[in-house]
Amino acid sequence: MREDDDAVLLLVRLDYSADLAMDTDLRISFHNLPHSDAVEQDIRDRVAKLEGMFDRMVGCRVVVEAPSRNAAGAAAFAVKIEIAVPGQDIVVKPEPAPDMRAAVAHSFDAARRRLRAHAERRRGT
Repeated sequence: MREDDDAVLLLVRLDYSADLAMDTDLRISFHNLPHSDAVEQDIRDRVAKLEGMFDRMVGCRVVVEAPSRNAAGAAAFAVKIEIAVPGQDIVVKPEPAPDMRAAVAHSFDAARRRLRAHAERRRGT
């Protein structure tokens, strides 16, 4: 992997107790902005909650992008989430938000809905 001044990539392996039997690879990238420990921890916590909903997750990639300008000229953060599950990948990229924490929350809300729908389809409900 080449070094890139405007991107930080963190590779994290989430290992939980044998009771939960979860083992998901998590990749968190910050593009065009510095790494934030607080945002990283928020993302880790949210991925753990997703794993609690659907224990067959095998990977998750989260990309947090620095502000871009929307049509009105206001800065907006974008958070893209890719969740690897058996048989397919779930990709979530909702509309950008003016605040980084709001962008993370909106993206994970959408990811939760998509993952829940995927789990229901697998169960046939």
